[in-house]
Amino acid sequence: MAETLVAPRRSRAFTAERPQKRTHVLKSEHMQIRVTQDLKLLVAEAAELLGTSISDFSTRVIRQAAEDEILNRRLITLKSEDFDRFVTILDNPPELSKEAKARLRRKPVWETA
Repeated sequence: MAETLVAPRRSRAFTAERPQKRTHVLKSEHMQIRVTQDLKLLVAEAAELLGTSISDFSTRVIRQAAEDEILNRRLITLKSEDFDRFVTILDNPPELSKEAKARLRRKPVWETA
């Protein structure tokens, strides 16, 4: 006797975990991207599972990815011992050389013109 495989039904049981609707914000900019059919189907399935549109799903994912990229380039993480060394240097800066003190006394180029 052959075994019958049944695809799992897509459940709407997780609707409580859906992101809350925000107040309507006018979206005046337009973006177009070209994707493969496989990617479009994958995105459509993910959006459907979340109970949202492809556009809303894509916008949310693009925003999150962009914020992550920006944060990854602006946030510096240090090991505990490196952070302690950094704070010590900030709290006890080295003495400035005569050359450095002279440079600090000079007027900036944009103020001399």
